[in-house]
Amino acid sequence: MPPPRLVTSHMGRNIPCAWNTFSFDETRIVSASGGIMTLRSVSDGAPINTLPMPAARFGTQPDWSVDSRLVAFALSTRNKDRGMDNAQIATIDALPGDTWGPSRVLVGTGRAGDTNQYPSWSWDSQWLAYTHSTNNGQNDVTSDLWLVTREGTNPRALARANTVINNGIITTATIQDNMPSWAPSGVPDDYAWIAFSSTRDYGAVLARGSRLGQREQLWVAAIDLTRAAMGTMDPSYPAFRLPAQDLDEDTHRPFWAEDRVRPRTDAGVTDANPTDASDASGAPDARSSMDAATDARPDVACLPVNQDCSSGRCCPGLTCWDFGDGRFTCTNAPL
Repeated sequence: MPPPRLVTSHMGRNIPCAWNTFSFDETRIVSASGGIMTLRSVSDGAPINTLPMPAARFGTQPDWSVDSRLVAFALSTRNKDRGMDNAQIATIDALPGDTWGPSRVLVGTGRAGDTNQYPSWSWDSQWLAYTHSTNNGQNDVTSDLWLVTREGTNPRALARANTVINNGIITTATIQDNMPSWAPSGVPDDYAWIAFSSTRDYGAVLARGSRLGQREQLWVAAIDLTRAAMGTMDPSYPAFRLPAQDLDEDTHRPFWAEDRVRPRTDAGVTDANPTDASDASGAPDARSSMDAATDARPDVACLPVNQDCSSGRCCPGLTCWDFGDGRFTCTNAPL
């Protein structure tokens, strides 16, 4: 079953859109078509304004930062939405009252042989992943994954993520790595994750000499943001292919889904007996004996409905719900 439509009032007409991005509060959306980016209301799709561009320049492939302050996009001299040679990576300030500041170029010279596209914000709004190529980026074997800071400093190739490791042999044969997409959440001082499409070999199954040949498939690489912050070194790791992709199918433009239900802090303990530290088979669960003893103490109460559960455990029958804005609340609403 397809997901429900968010825009309902304008179903009688088409809204031109090649790329789009939501504001963090999900009340606004920036849609891009023909090099023009339009701010729209999510409730009915009505246009609010267009994002201002420099003279004789066009913007597309927008991505709104998680902190809601910036929209990154591909800036080009062509009013196209894909295959824009000489494109640059730029940002524009999202100001109060649905207004916009001036745009700033972060990466790219705007000259031939320097194409930069598909910007994607990290979960902490401090980094942009994007692609760089020497052609136009459309089915472009020279396309590689790159990283740059929010301010546009220290752009660098994600060399390990761009590297093919096949049958124990490390090679950097011409492949297409494209359309990076960051995992939507993360933990400070832990790995971040980027999904992307690639025509790289998958063992001997998807390879130039195989029966199926090369296909666009989705791959994922880890990014060490602590290492990234140290300067110009490569913070990436070798990528792995996502399962459940048909070998004869081209897949691209990855999207992540975030689990809105916070994991239980008492995983493995049934609601029927929250002090029971064993599963249905009678085997002890993975919690420590100290955790089990804490649950059994009468002075450690579970949290009732509508209470903050960011650091506690909801009472049986309740779920700790992630509202997406930093709030975690015990709820009995149907999920």
